[in-house]
Amino acid sequence: MSGLQKPVVIRHGQQNVAHFAHQVQAGCHSFTEGETIDYLLGKIALYRYFAKDYQLVVEPVLSQISQRPDLLVKRPRGTDLAIEHQCSPIGKKDCKSAIKACRVSD
Repeated sequence: MSGLQKPVVIRHGQQNVAHFAHQVQAGCHSFTEGETIDYLLGKIALYRYFAKDYQLVVEPVLSQISQRPDLLVKRPRGTDLAIEHQCSPIGKKDCKSAIKACRVSD
């Protein structure tokens, strides 16, 4: 399930790299398109890595910090771990701001 509480599926085919997508007519229009192949491959690798040992939520909405990480790793004792995969350059200021927001929500 995604953060919008709509089911997601893994799509894969001849032309595009496998990726997560909402089921057809799931009523979700808030996600952007145009993710690169490198980004999607990284996201899938992270999903597979963490899915071996943990329950995951794909693109959950964390309303307390107005963020939507790529994955939320549901760890024991409520110590969830937000995973944000970044392929494009991000400034130091933006990175520090995102880290600070996540720490405040603990």
